[in-house]
Amino acid sequence: MEIGLDVVAVIGFFVAVGLLLLYDRKNIEFNYGLIIRRWKRGQYVMDKWIFSHRKFLEIVGTIGIVVGLIAAVVGLAAIIWLTTLNQQAVSPVLPTVGGFEYPAGVIGVPFWFWIVSIFVILTVHEPMHAIFARLAGVPVRSWGVMTFFVLPLGAFVDPDMKKVSRLSLSQKLRIFAGGSFGNFVTGAVVAVVLFVMASTMFVQVFVQSTIPNTPAAEAGVEGKLLSVNGIETRNVTELGMVLREVPAGSTVEVATESGTYQVVTAELPKGGEGSYLGLSFGTRMVVREAYSAWNDVIFTLYQLFYWLFIFNVGIGIFNMLPMKPFDGGHMFEAIFARFFGDKFARTAIHVTSFVVLGIILINVFGTNLIKALI
Repeated sequence: MEIGLDVVAVIGFFVAVGLLLLYDRKNIEFNYGLIIRRWKRGQYVMDKWIFSHRKFLEIVGTIGIVVGLIAAVVGLAAIIWLTTLNQQAVSPVLPTVGGFEYPAGVIGVPFWFWIVSIFVILTVHEPMHAIFARLAGVPVRSWGVMTFFVLPLGAFVDPDMKKVSRLSLSQKLRIFAGGSFGNFVTGAVVAVVLFVMASTMFVQVFVQSTIPNTPAAEAGVEGKLLSVNGIETRNVTELGMVLREVPAGSTVEVATESGTYQVVTAELPKGGEGSYLGLSFGTRMVVREAYSAWNDVIFTLYQLFYWLFIFNVGIGIFNMLPMKPFDGGHMFEAIFARFFGDKFARTAIHVTSFVVLGIILINVFGTNLIKALI
């Protein structure tokens, strides 16, 4: 790991968090490295807004229930399906800095993207639980944040669960589904922002490598692809359109950023009209010339919003899986209890939780183990 400016900035962040915790030490709970800071103020302001928008929030909460149940079913089905295909569907996502790389199966996210994404997730997720708890008249005893020493872990709200247990099924489900629904809404908004930002960029094709024993390999083609026979080829689709009109055995002029090459085309491996060069392509997003002055800013924001989308949608789905202590587990336990009684519900959700956990562990560790053995 290189000691660069980003490493220094991260160290500075941890020092700042440590000093803040030290300054506020009279108000924190410390338990074997887990630090909790609680607040109780602000509920009156929240209540005033909630009760003046009761009808709207009830509709939003009901939509959240439907979306949450769909996410639970689709998420679990996707994990099972990908596990049968020996593909990893669930990956730990951890912050990385200074070029540090995790082993296969763990996704490393640049530290600042990770910390901003976690902050946004929790800022949306936990207040949504509080909103629907107060909408149902359940007191929220406190809310707060948690860290492991100076590493931020998450946030929480602390509703009176005894009163939650006496609510109607729809009220319970609104509370449990609210957090993930907030993340899904945030993900949808971020997707729109990404779509708008994508209009300032285009996909650029570059020659990643040449396939052995093909015309391109024999000609030594390399570099960012610019044109074929003078026709601009900015992406794979445009290249395919050009080669579709070129018979096999023809000589074409391939221009890349590394030079110009004369290549004799070959027949398509699977037959059909057109010809074949034998290029293996990579793609990258490039800012359009009109926005080139903002190149670094656009790319940084695009990456940040990309991770915001992945985190919000991923956490939203994972949190809805039918296993405790996730919100999805509480949802399904409430549904089971409504139709089959409390005793059956407790047993059913315990069994379901173990089964789902087993599937996740097989997916996370089993797929990589099988790939390693193969």
